[in-house]
Amino acid sequence: MMRLARCLALVSLVLVLAPAAFALPTLSVSSPASVDAGSSFSVDILISDVDVASPLNGFEFDLLFNGSVLTATSVVDGGFLLDPIFVVQNSVGAISVEFAEVTLLPAGASGAGALATITFDAILPGVSVLALSNVVLAAPFGVPIATEAVFDGSVNVVDSGNMVPEPSGLLLSAIGFSIVAIRLRRLRR
Repeated sequence: MMRLARCLALVSLVLVLAPAAFALPTLSVSSPASVDAGSSFSVDILISDVDVASPLNGFEFDLLFNGSVLTATSVVDGGFLLDPIFVVQNSVGAISVEFAEVTLLPAGASGAGALATITFDAILPGVSVLALSNVVLAAPFGVPIATEAVFDGSVNVVDSGNMVPEPSGLLLSAIGFSIVAIRLRRLRR
């Protein structure tokens, strides 16, 4: 009977401690709620809950955005991985940013921090979702790490009032026809 009580106590202890011992990493996009059109701003790709038993040695992700509202200008290391790091992919496109890096150290990073910082120019008023996709996390020797959750972000680009309005197509056509009419009138004289 005593043996059964000890086994039950041990099982209970394992079940109580298991969620804390086996926490999975969470990724999120940290972005400002709104920015002025014509301004530049940065977005951080954050990771948390990286377990010391399964440290992070490499990652990759794509960040998708609305190319009619934002232009990505750069992506840089966020400082979470231990040096030396090797950037495997750093691609800034019209609607996405692709970034991957790895460290060859056998002791990976744990805890929480920024994986990367992405700089954007806000080009026109509107809303852009900042969606993480193709997320891959790896422990030493390329062992995959599952994620608990991935939280996307968004940014609202507002008209700052400092933007110079673009003339409409009808106005440009009217000005062009006026110039042609004036020139034709001068030639007829």
